[in-house]
Amino acid sequence: MKELDEFQFQPIARLSGGQRQRVHLAILFLQKPRLLLLDESTNALDPDGQLKLWYMMKSCKSRGATVVIATHQLHDAENHFDRIALFSNGKIISLDMPSNLLEKQDATLEKFFGELKSHSSQGQGRGHGRG
Repeated sequence: MKELDEFQFQPIARLSGGQRQRVHLAILFLQKPRLLLLDESTNALDPDGQLKLWYMMKSCKSRGATVVIATHQLHDAENHFDRIALFSNGKIISLDMPSNLLEKQDATLEKFFGELKSHSSQGQGRGHGRG
């Protein structure tokens, strides 16, 4: 994490959103967790930061850690995850490996999710789908 050396004497409040995100993620990865739960962790990161994050997550995974990430970046899900759970209205509407999800639809994950979401919401009215 040598690229973070330039931030070591700066108050975190003075760092940009992406710089703060890098510092928080560096602290997390230094702990060598066995379980990572990340929510929109690529937000505020530039492309270089995103690539480094994916590398660090793969490194954790190769050590035997479990990595769970919530993301709206479906192209990231296609390229970096072993299994994907698609949620709509708080419920899992599909759970499978990315290749299996896409093979069924011969489409991108964005298109597949859009189709699943429209099918799952038919007949539910305008509520949240919770009962």
